[in-house]
Amino acid sequence: VRKDEISECAGYAKNIVSLGTAGFIMQLTNSLVTICCNNVLSVTGGDIYISVMTIVSSVRQLVETPIYAMNEGGSPILSYNYGARKLDRVREAYLKAAISATIISTVSFICFQLFPRQIIGIFGSESEAYFRFAEKFFRIFLFCTFINGLQPITANFFTAIGKANRGIFLSLTRQVI
Repeated sequence: VRKDEISECAGYAKNIVSLGTAGFIMQLTNSLVTICCNNVLSVTGGDIYISVMTIVSSVRQLVETPIYAMNEGGSPILSYNYGARKLDRVREAYLKAAISATIISTVSFICFQLFPRQIIGIFGSESEAYFRFAEKFFRIFLFCTFINGLQPITANFFTAIGKANRGIFLSLTRQVI
């Protein structure tokens, strides 16, 4: 890159960075919440609390992975059709992703509430006291899972159509605000 090209590329770089900011914030806040939770849990409950939080985080990540995959796969479709002024296709793609993510997160929520012991048991067998504590924590921490599908899909929608500020705001509302 020559010096005279840098000023020409600055606008493109700014757009690229702004479009990636929403996803970056979602991942950053996930990491920060995990770090903060682990610090608090190590002081208040020790290894048992941290192990339960690790299970919860792993299970949550299993549910979020297909939703993030839909985001990554849907983003170019949304962007292309929005740029081509095919708003009916943008609406259709968003609705299909939103419905799919909502179904995934709602089914997950129901499973988390009805079968926490079985899900926790996948990660190992502990004492009865451990399971009682883990079930309660599991149900509480994953209570809002049913809305967690729609939020990243909507944040991605705004980012894909070039309204990165709205996508960033939605990303912040998920865990920061």
